[in-house]
Amino acid sequence: MALKDNIIKNAGHYFRSFSHPLLPYHRFLSWEHCYDEFGKVFSGNPTAITNADKDLLALHLATYLASWGMYRGSSFLLQVDYKVHVPVVELITEKNSVGGTTFKYNDLFGIEWSKLVSNENELLKLLFDLSDAISGYYDKIRKNVKGPVKSDVSRTLVTKVLMGTLGCVPAYDTYFKKGIKKANITSNFSKRSISDLIDFYKNNESDFDKARTTMTTTHGKIYPEMKFLDMGFWGY
Repeated sequence: MALKDNIIKNAGHYFRSFSHPLLPYHRFLSWEHCYDEFGKVFSGNPTAITNADKDLLALHLATYLASWGMYRGSSFLLQVDYKVHVPVVELITEKNSVGGTTFKYNDLFGIEWSKLVSNENELLKLLFDLSDAISGYYDKIRKNVKGPVKSDVSRTLVTKVLMGTLGCVPAYDTYFKKGIKKANITSNFSKRSISDLIDFYKNNESDFDKARTTMTTTHGKIYPEMKFLDMGFWGY
């Protein structure tokens, strides 16, 4: 079976595993709830986002991260409550300027990288500026909880946050990285790796788009390209 066919098969199996009507509360659905709630914000009026909105988004983000393995016993997140994510929500929903009428990262929400023609590098820079800011914030919290640490905040945490809120990158956990290694795609979270994934999707765009349109959230949003690849490569 060709690689693209395996990816489609894996993604479909993954999607069906938690979309069955007998499993209405599957833990994997917490990604949909989180992504959909952020979608409401990015499709609305930036000037209308309130502290209550930020609190709700932080709660969804915490629940999603817990459901997807980021609150295990050794995690610093286990020692803090959900409000620790409010500053991350504020980073992601930052406006272009004080009193601005657009979100700085609006173009990253549910992005279809394969459709880009000229501004891929600009958006990749925007993406990695945001990932660095998220990493820097969590690093301070982790040091407050655990004391001095030598390693950086895991790319798994940062990419899971980006996946849950914007759907713009896969979650670079152990199983996903094993999968893309087999496809000769750079396995560390980097501009090169995302570019490789974009090229891979573009090369199979017609087949992947056809499969992806059958995968929608509970609020009717089609799964973004990077979520599709996340499911397709996970455990490949």
